[in-house]
Amino acid sequence: MKKSFHLVIAFFVFAITNAQITISSDVLGKLDKFKPETFKKFKSTTTIFVLSNVFQKDQYEKLLKETWTVTPYKIVSVDEFKYNDYLSDKYSFAHLRAFAQDGSTIFVLNSMINFYLLDTKEINEKLDKVKDDPRKFRKLIMTNKMNIGAIQLFANTEFLKKVDKTFGNGGGGIKLMAGSAEFTTDDINNPKISKSDKGMINEVYNSNVYKNYTLGMLKNYFQKVNSLISKEEFCDLREPEKTSEVKNLKKETLYIPDYNKITYKPGKVEDEPKSDKDLKELFKDYKFKYEFISDKDLDTKIANGENFYYLRYVKVNSQKFFSVVNGKTGEVVYKEYDAGMGTYNIDGDDFKKLAKEIAK
Repeated sequence: MKKSFHLVIAFFVFAITNAQITISSDVLGKLDKFKPETFKKFKSTTTIFVLSNVFQKDQYEKLLKETWTVTPYKIVSVDEFKYNDYLSDKYSFAHLRAFAQDGSTIFVLNSMINFYLLDTKEINEKLDKVKDDPRKFRKLIMTNKMNIGAIQLFANTEFLKKVDKTFGNGGGGIKLMAGSAEFTTDDINNPKISKSDKGMINEVYNSNVYKNYTLGMLKNYFQKVNSLISKEEFCDLREPEKTSEVKNLKKETLYIPDYNKITYKPGKVEDEPKSDKDLKELFKDYKFKYEFISDKDLDTKIANGENFYYLRYVKVNSQKFFSVVNGKTGEVVYKEYDAGMGTYNIDGDDFKKLAKEIAK
């Protein structure tokens, strides 16, 4: 039977948190604090940003110039990135990564911008023994990776459907490993990699497959990660969060990205537009101002430095992150987390809880 629903299972772990952001050694699960000196080590490096090709290098340059102050940085195209060029303690990484695991009845897909360091002393001591074996080399890299944090990404349904089609009927195989322990960004030219896996790697780096991977949202994400690392603060991915600033929504409009107008159907791996009745039900307990907004208009408001609030809903397998973000500062003023079967979509209870917090 074909897998067509998704559960969160802790097959892999990474870290950084604040509404899909976590600063921790565990980037997919609970808060796991690393030694405080790791912050200082990270801040002494140049960070290599390896991101998607859906935006141009000058667009990333502009974005980072406005948000990233905690380290010097360099943007490297995924087409040019090779670990051998950066096996020095002078470097840290902000790396777009994705991987999926096939189970007997499910598959799990995780995508993120992973912030990490490498134990280059350990790697270089063993490098000669693995330099002629790409798989052993990659394993050496990943077993000596020190996670600092991560930004969790929300895969769109078209991409989920493509990943779903790459799996057979179970068996625990790892099928999509863009930038991970098994595959690196140059593997699209590796003859040993299957055609379907190459296609998935190409999707991750060359197609816009994530709902929260826009220039505006990236700006807010990088603002927050930069702030957390600068202050040497840990952040729990799943911890609810409420600040007094959420009360500003008594008068301010909550902007809601258009992608929230759909309902995800896990059994079919399909989206279904919400009807007028569905939308009315969604907001029946939210008596404050709200307005749907396109990605383009949301990006413009963020780029212009407007002081406003928007919903940042992110689904990662069966985890749901429901957050309200200040579009000017990138700060999360409200966050709720839920997980398990039936948590694929936002619902009226999410807005009811938010309304109660605003009204306090």
